[in-house]
Amino acid sequence: YYHYFRNLARAFGIAKRRIQKMENSFRGIIGVHGARLYYNLSNIHSALRMAPFGEHLVESFNVFVGASEHTSRSPRSESFNGRSGGRLSQAAELIRIIIKSTWQFMFLQKHVAAFERAADEYPESAPPESLEKMSLMELHAELQAFLDIRFYRWTNASLADAGAMIGYGLLKRMLGRAFPEREHSALHNTLLQGLPDLVSARPVIELWTLSRQIRTVPALHDLFKTTNSGDVWGKLHTDKRFASFLHELEHNIEKWGFRCSGELMLTVKSFQEDPKGLLSLLKNYADVDGESPLETLLLQEKERLAETERVFRFLRKRRLNKFFSWPHEGTVVAFVLRWAQDAIVLRERARLKQSLLYSRCRRVLLRIGEELASTGLITRSADVFFLTHPVLSTLICGNAMFPYSVRALIDLRRREPARLCSMTPPDSFVLPNGTYLSPDEYTRGRAQSVKEDAGGEMTGLGACGGRETARATVLSDVSESERLEPGDILVTRQTDPGWAPGFFLVSGLVMERGGMLSHGAIIAREYGIPTVVGVHEATKKIRSGQTLSIDGDRGCVQLMD
Repeated sequence: YYHYFRNLARAFGIAKRRIQKMENSFRGIIGVHGARLYYNLSNIHSALRMAPFGEHLVESFNVFVGASEHTSRSPRSESFNGRSGGRLSQAAELIRIIIKSTWQFMFLQKHVAAFERAADEYPESAPPESLEKMSLMELHAELQAFLDIRFYRWTNASLADAGAMIGYGLLKRMLGRAFPEREHSALHNTLLQGLPDLVSARPVIELWTLSRQIRTVPALHDLFKTTNSGDVWGKLHTDKRFASFLHELEHNIEKWGFRCSGELMLTVKSFQEDPKGLLSLLKNYADVDGESPLETLLLQEKERLAETERVFRFLRKRRLNKFFSWPHEGTVVAFVLRWAQDAIVLRERARLKQSLLYSRCRRVLLRIGEELASTGLITRSADVFFLTHPVLSTLICGNAMFPYSVRALIDLRRREPARLCSMTPPDSFVLPNGTYLSPDEYTRGRAQSVKEDAGGEMTGLGACGGRETARATVLSDVSESERLEPGDILVTRQTDPGWAPGFFLVSGLVMERGGMLSHGAIIAREYGIPTVVGVHEATKKIRSGQTLSIDGDRGCVQLMD
């Protein structure tokens, strides 16, 4: 995150002297409390306020990540309009920022394409089957190549994040001014649903195609109906009748199997390593009758286009200037809408390649772990995940100061998370620098019990409009989707693009965390699933099997029983 924000500042033309003043904020973008990563909003907001239109960027960032807190400006913090550097240099910097920002966004598609090429080159240089033959130093070079992309070649992807964040914020603000009525509060979300060519939808469509093949072969359909998902994989390999389907399934896993929930967690197995979760999804898909994902997407696109036309009929009547009929307000909103739509599509493309990079990096790390375990420096290959990459590099290169203490360090780090994970820290809090939450104060045994709101009503942010009442199913991972029944309302902590195949099965979505531009919210809008994010402790207040009613327009969740 240090490199992510710092490189973005440079890409947008922020002056070097100003970037140097942001240094402490950049180094503290993330805080770690109770073994959990937190956005340090104080530092992020401080850095954003040093850019032009800083307060608008703060607001847009909060919408982006789903934060509601607006930190106050520190007495020592500086805004772009401050006196630092003089008026002339400030004006020159503003002109440079406008030119560079315009240039970056004009060629956003080319930037993302460049990132995609860099991401594709990495796994192609070391396909999984070649890792077994690599020496330890060759594996180390592959790890360094990943870090080089992560630290210094990620800006092309982060530009798509910034474009989506700014475009979404502008669209929401403009439509909110033109349509101030409460019933139109989610209008901007409606205009961003059913976007064409969203790459996150492709695995869903191809999984549906596989499920239709299952239904056409009675023996195969019976296998999926009667056999546990963990055993289906073995039987597909031993029964020659299923050879053709197995070939198609393996092709699908090779193409999309790196996409799974927790796909950017290096410790999480993908469907390529353990296909059980994918087979659970296929079992559910095979039981679904009715329209396909593609038909659902086309329907959402049709509704979006119809609503867009209605909005612009109204906006064309609103003049920007009382003396001229053109450009009218619709002209400006049309530009911002197209910007937001394109940036969201490009952001999902970049995220796909990020998932690919992390899945390959995991394979490299596990092979490094095997080599280090063979020398006795660590006990098992997965122990590498308890080491920082600088420590790992010194071990590999033979210049570690205390190589014989590494196993003890790993044992300590293996035990400590168990104690930290028993904590229930709050979603947001304020602490002075250098202080941490007390484990004793926030352990589950002493935590205040969760109390339901009066009448069983909870509130959050509406990420996709619509209303739905159905059975709730609480899941922590998409691999548990076997518990889903078509039409359920999914309740979970948070989601990522790996959840997309599960979204097609549900009629509503409730998330504890996530913003308007979280990947889960984007995909939910593609399928027109009423969605409410930021519902505090939803997974504790709601139990599987309860009847739940959600209103994605108002951001309300109601327990009905």
